[in-house]
Amino acid sequence: MLMKNNKSKIFISVLFLLVTFCLITGGMYMIAKNIKEKDKYEKVSATITRIDKVYNSVTGEDERVIYVSYEVEGVIYSDVKLNWQSNFMFKGEVITISYLKDNPNIIKSEKENYTAGVILLVMGIIFLGCSGYMIYEIIKKKI
Repeated sequence: MLMKNNKSKIFISVLFLLVTFCLITGGMYMIAKNIKEKDKYEKVSATITRIDKVYNSVTGEDERVIYVSYEVEGVIYSDVKLNWQSNFMFKGEVITISYLKDNPNIIKSEKENYTAGVILLVMGIIFLGCSGYMIYEIIKKKI
């Protein structure tokens, strides 16, 4: 992309740095939040009992909704919706989930814990590289 003057290059560089800051801060916040909440959750094995396909009118595609059953202190929790899904999950598969100690109906997948934070951090690093390169180009042309 050719830019006609340095002002537009500087503006784009600052914009990239701002996005970088937001992505890295968001990723670090999500990871720190999961580490902080780790003591509130307990791990348990769960069995995928049902997989429904639900039409998403926003994307125009079918989405999979995963339901699991698990046991906590002798109480069986059946068909609890899992807020994380993978196309590689199948009915009858045993997975590890974490449930909230105060309310075992609140669950999350082990993979759900850090994935979003790591994705934001990686995107932030990519944006940092792009903005760093653009700033390098601006400085190189001024020297």
